[in-house]
Amino acid sequence: MRKLIFLCTILLWQNFATAQINFKTNLGFKAGLNNSDVVGTEKNGTATGFTDTTFYAGFFADTKLAKNTSLENELLFSMTNDYFFIELPIHIKQHVFKKFIVFYGTKLDFASTDRRPDYEIEPLGISGEIGAQYLLTNKLFLELRYSYGFTEQINDNVLEILNARRNTLRLGIGVKF
Repeated sequence: MRKLIFLCTILLWQNFATAQINFKTNLGFKAGLNNSDVVGTEKNGTATGFTDTTFYAGFFADTKLAKNTSLENELLFSMTNDYFFIELPIHIKQHVFKKFIVFYGTKLDFASTDRRPDYEIEPLGISGEIGAQYLLTNKLFLELRYSYGFTEQINDNVLEILNARRNTLRLGIGVKF
């Protein structure tokens, strides 16, 4: 993992060093299917969890940093079971081929519920993300991404899922304005 992060950092800085930077920002909207895997333990230590599929949607700003590199900030809204999340991902995007983009970054997950007393939610979680986009046109793209929760954010006393992390697999479509 460290070698991968090091390689991506070197590629990013190489682009900065060799390209004439022309910062241009595209705004857009994205939405799709959100498959969440909540993984935790029962009180006796047995592994447990559940999977839930819902929708996600949000807005993004994609700023070109170099010829093949951009920085994308997002504001996403998603749900998992009764948990509502506002997410703030930040990605470095690398244009690998003419229509194919890979990205990686971190995400802040702000969680809330419907205020039921049987949920204990840490309001802030941190995730790592990787993904890819395929450009259908200059304005329209498909996206596949995976998010791994680094922090334990959910304690559900009804389902007896304690110290749970949320991992997500997403398939969506986006449009640039």
